[in-house]
Amino acid sequence: MTNVTAKICLALKLIDKGRLTSLDNPEVRALASRYGNPDQLLTEDWRPEIPGINAPGDYLKDYAPDSWRTVKAVIDRVLAGKYDHFFPTTEH
Repeated sequence: MTNVTAKICLALKLIDKGRLTSLDNPEVRALASRYGNPDQLLTEDWRPEIPGINAPGDYLKDYAPDSWRTVKAVIDRVLAGKYDHFFPTTEH
């Protein structure tokens, strides 16, 4: 008797340009629809800027060596009210 081992490699994209791809999965959206509008429930208020991925710049030069520098710059702009992509709701 001969044993055969098969190795299967799957490529799964978890994040696409900063968006969590599972939020667009039909099964996830169907589950979310049980609790309300899936477009509203699964929306993302904020995506972190990653140069070369979803923001201008080069990932290897601008982000990889010191990612905290980019994160801190975004936090500083949010706190100063000067961040272009963050619109917190005022409804309570």
